[in-house]
Amino acid sequence: MGLSFVLRSLAVFYPIFFIAAATPEIHWVDCKDHVPPSDVFDPAGIDLENLPPTLMCGRIAVPMDYSQPLDGSNNITLGLAMHRPSNPKGIIFFSPGGSDNAVVHAWNFALGINSPFTPNFSGLGDPASQDEFEASKAASATAIQSWIEASSPPGIIKYVGTREVVEDFNQIREALGYEKIHYLGGS
Repeated sequence: MGLSFVLRSLAVFYPIFFIAAATPEIHWVDCKDHVPPSDVFDPAGIDLENLPPTLMCGRIAVPMDYSQPLDGSNNITLGLAMHRPSNPKGIIFFSPGGSDNAVVHAWNFALGINSPFTPNFSGLGDPASQDEFEASKAASATAIQSWIEASSPPGIIKYVGTREVVEDFNQIREALGYEKIHYLGGS
């Protein structure tokens, strides 16, 4: 039995696919033209005409489902804003984590819920009773289902998790040409 027979046999039983992925590319844009919508971000007090020259904004297409190749039906576009000094020594990715606490408090106020203080300042302490726990669980299930139904593009909610965020950050890291990143996250 020659080596070529063994290799061909292995190829039949253990197919190996080498897919050369293109290096991700950031499309740089003018920051003042790509401010998030007012329901997400309030630009009041920011002079959009005189942003610092070290503020860079961009967009990068990444796979929605990282188990599939990036193509026209499997992609989302991430927006990013970053401070780019003239001689960077590395890169730090920052994620504040969780939902905006102001939104949490606004909803609690609107719903007439007075939540106990919590160290993370979200106002969402442990339920005081089993009934409160069951009500919270039902409200969470309803909210999650509404997010699934309203997600755009359809099905994206299945691909929003820690693994995907890490992959997204890795795509940005690669596009910027860094070997490694530093990460600061809050919760």
